[in-house]
Amino acid sequence: MTTPDAPNDVARQLQPMQIEQDPGLAAPLDPAQQSLAEALRVSFGILKVAMLALLVAAALVGDLVLLPALLTGPLGRFFRPASRSRP
Repeated sequence: MTTPDAPNDVARQLQPMQIEQDPGLAAPLDPAQQSLAEALRVSFGILKVAMLALLVAAALVGDLVLLPALLTGPLGRFFRPASRSRP
């Protein structure tokens, strides 16, 4: 037995649900939360700068120390350009 509202119930179930926002979530932060948020923002900025500095240092070490050591060592002969014979 179906009622005339049955198709409307199915359509209502297929529509995306609307989530109502809790008015308590939009409340301003208290001073302790503001201080914590600022401290986390600053420490994350410092962490990003430190990681960038380590990346640059690793690239410089690889380019200025490891590459010349590789080329002057026994494996360097594989990286030499092929010599051409002159007639």
